[in-house]
Amino acid sequence: VDFFPEGGELVSGLESVVAFKAINKSGFGIPVEGKVFDSKNNAVAGLVTRYDGMGTFRLTPERGEKYTAVIILADKEYRFPLPGQLDHGIVVRVENRTAEFGVHIASSRPPTNDQTAREILIAGQVRGRVYYQEIVDPSEEQVSLSIPKNLFPAGIVQFTFFSGRVVPLAERLVFINPGDLMRISMQAYDTLADVDQRLLCLSLFTGDRYHKPAVSDLSVSMLYHDKDRGTKPDNILTHLFLTSDLRGFVKDPWHYMEQSLKGNPGDMDLLLLTHGWRRFDWTGVLNGKHPRVRFAEEKEITVTGVVTSELFARPLKNCNVQLTVKEAYNDIYTCR
Repeated sequence: VDFFPEGGELVSGLESVVAFKAINKSGFGIPVEGKVFDSKNNAVAGLVTRYDGMGTFRLTPERGEKYTAVIILADKEYRFPLPGQLDHGIVVRVENRTAEFGVHIASSRPPTNDQTAREILIAGQVRGRVYYQEIVDPSEEQVSLSIPKNLFPAGIVQFTFFSGRVVPLAERLVFINPGDLMRISMQAYDTLADVDQRLLCLSLFTGDRYHKPAVSDLSVSMLYHDKDRGTKPDNILTHLFLTSDLRGFVKDPWHYMEQSLKGNPGDMDLLLLTHGWRRFDWTGVLNGKHPRVRFAEEKEITVTGVVTSELFARPLKNCNVQLTVKEAYNDIYTCR
């Protein structure tokens, strides 16, 4: 079981929404139930999965306290430690409403007269392009604001919360439904007898949201229908708008898209709270510790090969080989 505090971190004294995902040895989600206990063995929260091993619970951690989730599965007890909490920081909560996002920021950072140190910068981007920027001064313990959805295109919106000195503090992913999906319907209207097989005649209709005919270019692929599979694979729509911005394997991505289009964003929110969870740790970078570069950049091109005879493709020795690089100067290299 893995735990994902909304926004990235737990903060002492501030209530957080904590998402979790329970998986089996094969990596697939499983249903579980359990409770969260503190170091004094007091139950502080209950947890139960809602869909595909995922669920949420609320927790207000105390400073210096450690928490453990206890789950009973097949008459066996499993214990999983929750991530530690910060003494000071911010906690964000984002609500996906019908026409807007409700953003709530709770802060326990030490008070200061430095306005830049107090400020929180909010940036909303979709696929690398920033569509929303705002600066808030959380002089109170909690700040709430509404962000209209019509500012963003369809897909995953990435809200990042920075300090006044542009250090990332928290991040949250949310989803906006694609509104102008083409309506496609297909109907079999006849069969033709061929020499070796029967051919099925299909009628395709493409229309807009009002079911008026729309001109389109289509490609059609036919797949064997497996009734036992029960899930649909990733397609162009789910890949462009959803899975390309998420980590890990997403089982049946169309389920989340379909439920969101029907006005039920709960499962989509669970997916983004888990697979789209982000946490920033800048302490190592600020102390001059950088990740080790595993693959250095290439500074040259190496070309290898074998000269063979035309008959039987036997390797030949002591042959002159010329390599021409077709560019502005048409460089020629000769080797033996």
